[in-house]
Amino acid sequence: MPNAESKPLQKLRNRIEQEKQNLQVMDVALIKAHKVAAKASGSFARVMGYDEEKYDQLHIPANQSSRLLAQAKNANYKAAIIGLYSIWTDYMRELLALLYDTNPHQIAAKAPGELKFTEIINLGDYEKIKKKIIDDVFRVIENERSTKKLLEKIIKHTNVSINGAAKTKALAYLEMRHLFIHKGGLVDEPYVKLYGAITPCKEGWKLPTRFFVVQNAYAAVVELCSELDRLLIAGNYIKSR
Repeated sequence: MPNAESKPLQKLRNRIEQEKQNLQVMDVALIKAHKVAAKASGSFARVMGYDEEKYDQLHIPANQSSRLLAQAKNANYKAAIIGLYSIWTDYMRELLALLYDTNPHQIAAKAPGELKFTEIINLGDYEKIKKKIIDDVFRVIENERSTKKLLEKIIKHTNVSINGAAKTKALAYLEMRHLFIHKGGLVDEPYVKLYGAITPCKEGWKLPTRFFVVQNAYAAVVELCSELDRLLIAGNYIKSR
């Protein structure tokens, strides 16, 4: 009999499988394009069989397109890491809703304030009130802009203790998103100190953008969420599907 798991975990796993498929399709297409272009003459667009006017940025000679294709691959990997962070935060928010279902008072206590009578009246029913509480709690935690704190604060009221290695490994990849968005992908000293052993890099270097890095990121996040899901279900903090 398969292990019990939550609906948010099933959704996360399915979304990651789709993203892995998308990543691999793009990677294969770019590798194939490079092999064709390297042996051809004419513009890259024409060699690939497409309209040069429509694809006006692909007018470079096909046999000089290596840099363009490498740039496209790196952009694809970067987008995959940023997208993975979004998938993970969606999972954490849905997990918060499950925690609310089991113990609404503990989750409401994390809220930045209290609902006024007029707000309750305007919301109209319990499901909308519940959504408002969960949205407010998640927003205030997310606004701290710390992936580690987001994870810790959502499960703070539980007795769950996540495997340290699994947590650190997943955070190493999830924190890449912050560096891509806010620091142009350049590694800073705090990242090296916390995660340098997992994603080899030095301060001032650009984050590694490679196919295997994204694959490792997907695996690490699934491992973390599966462990978290299992522990919360075992402790009766959430219900399985």
